[in-house]
Amino acid sequence: LIADYLSTLEELEEARDALKNKQDEINILIRKAEDKKRELQEQENRQQRLIKEINQDKQAHNQMLEELNDRAEQLQNLMKKLLEEDIKLPFPLLPLYEKKGALPWPISGKIISRFGVKRHPRFNTVTKNNGIEISPADSTIVKCIHPGVVVYTDYIQGYGNLIIVDHGMSYYTLYGHCSEFLVKKGDPVQKDAPIAIVGDIGALEGPSLYLEI
Repeated sequence: LIADYLSTLEELEEARDALKNKQDEINILIRKAEDKKRELQEQENRQQRLIKEINQDKQAHNQMLEELNDRAEQLQNLMKKLLEEDIKLPFPLLPLYEKKGALPWPISGKIISRFGVKRHPRFNTVTKNNGIEISPADSTIVKCIHPGVVVYTDYIQGYGNLIIVDHGMSYYTLYGHCSEFLVKKGDPVQKDAPIAIVGDIGALEGPSLYLEI
């Protein structure tokens, strides 16, 4: 009886050890499952934040498109008014189109926004840029690229302080984002004449000049 009792005790001890080992394994599996659950929750939170950012970016992008359309319409209305005015050039007319491919730069620098149609890589929307943005390399003095008469020096939304020069035959050059005007409406200007100083519109690229023909 004693021998059977001792044998039963050993079996119980072994069963207790096996149960403890099994419980340890279960605890490990539970911890792994909890870690995996936290990992999945963090991943879901990241995805939710990304979706929120994309939606916010899309809203900002759509708002930007509306602003671009508004400013283009404002500029077109301004150009229509200028076309109705009879401007007399104080010097012999040199058609701007004859200088195609040989016009000087208003400032030396790097193009940071090009002319033409651009497709947004994420939202697949199309925008049209009617001019170029130039980041100045050294001097921030803006020079006129062709002889003409200054017909506009004022602020316009989306372009900042804007200068428009009439070159005759319905050709105009526009110089936007200026911080200071060096000419006034009605002034005749020759090629390379200083007309403005480049301004900083608060973009990541820093100071820039908008040029449109």
